[in-house]
Amino acid sequence: FPVTILFELDNGILGVSGSYPDLFLKIQLKVLELCHTKLGFREARARVIGDNIPALFLHKRCGLRKAEVLKHMVPDGRDVIIMSTVL
Repeated sequence: FPVTILFELDNGILGVSGSYPDLFLKIQLKVLELCHTKLGFREARARVIGDNIPALFLHKRCGLRKAEVLKHMVPDGRDVIIMSTVL
């Protein structure tokens, strides 16, 4: 049966802009690689608030694509976008 493990890559860097170029990209790519090579996962999914353009762009750069839109899923009525990729 499928197992779901969640991890958050959010609010990790607050402070000086440009201090560590592409750090979140490198972290996410490494986590995805480890999920596949060490844990044997075949798919990764991300949940992103629909208007969080930086997060959507980051996930896209890591190979995730929009799989589903959940309308009005947060208290203020914003959508949640589910993104996924095959590992």
